[in-house]
Amino acid sequence: MKGYVVSDSAKRGVLVYLVFSVAVLTGLSSICCVLYWKYAFDGGLSWRNDPGRQFGWHPLLLTSAIVFSGLGASIYRIVTASRTVTKSIHWSLMFLSAVSGGIGLWAVLDSHNLDTPPIPNFFSLHSWVGLGVLGTLGLQFGAGSLMFLSPCCSSGKRAVYLPLHKYFGIFILTGATAAALIGLTEEALFSLPNYSLMPEKGVLLNSVGILLTIFSTSVVFITTYSGFKVFN
Repeated sequence: MKGYVVSDSAKRGVLVYLVFSVAVLTGLSSICCVLYWKYAFDGGLSWRNDPGRQFGWHPLLLTSAIVFSGLGASIYRIVTASRTVTKSIHWSLMFLSAVSGGIGLWAVLDSHNLDTPPIPNFFSLHSWVGLGVLGTLGLQFGAGSLMFLSPCCSSGKRAVYLPLHKYFGIFILTGATAAALIGLTEEALFSLPNYSLMPEKGVLLNSVGILLTIFSTSVVFITTYSGFKVFN
């Protein structure tokens, strides 16, 4: 049946693993850079007792959500195990992405509402794009779980839905990266009056944006290049 035949891995060469290595390294590096940013420049992380530091969970968890989502999308082109094993890894990574995104949204709403005075929510382009992407992620995760894990859905229905699932997976990754880049720019402009002089924090924020861009473009290449297919 189409979609369940494993391709000859020798034909795919080493390029897919090289690009995936770039994705893994840049994704993990972006998370490490956000952690360094929060502890080196913003006093670390906290929860509701310190709304300012609670906000730090937002970029950390949303960056993690992007990385989990990208790795989850790539896994079908990397793992050559059975379809069931690959599907389980894919679902687990997407679950982590959805949970990270949800808690990250909770953190920023809490930090805004508990601040003195409270900071308005959902007024910026960053928040509009981010909320749209998170909503799409939730719908994608729910619909994907129903279509591909539920025994009540036939293979015909899954085949019809699969192209939409792939499209919205790429949409979520690229949309989330765009939201992150906008958010990083807002952070730099609002917190660094000397941003144009390239202070250390400004360079770090720019670096996170570059790392996420390389990560996302690597994932898009892996997921769209037909030569990297594992299942035909």
